[in-house]
Amino acid sequence: MEVMIGLFLIGVILTLTAQSAVATFERWQQSIEVRKIRNQIDHLPVRAFSHMREFDLSQEISDTVETPEGWVVLTTKDTRYSVSGFCGQGAVTVETPTGRIYEFAISPPGCRALEIKR
Repeated sequence: MEVMIGLFLIGVILTLTAQSAVATFERWQQSIEVRKIRNQIDHLPVRAFSHMREFDLSQEISDTVETPEGWVVLTTKDTRYSVSGFCGQGAVTVETPTGRIYEFAISPPGCRALEIKR
């Protein structure tokens, strides 16, 4: 009888913690993907310099930045990258398939995507 009660309690505890463990794992995976996208954005000045070509980061940028299926990366403020590797100010929004939104500001001189915390 005690074994049955013990197994029942273990089952209840596992049921309650499994949901939060899955949610934590999904958030962890999303943060890894966001970091990959951010690293690609941070590398854009080097790309402009190495290809000796200036370009604008505007609107739907999935052709410039590789994203996982179902993710959307948009510029909320266009950014110009010059041949010298410098950039103008800009902003990028990353939306995950679950609807979570990450916002980044891009500004000279480093041209790094800095997350905007709200």
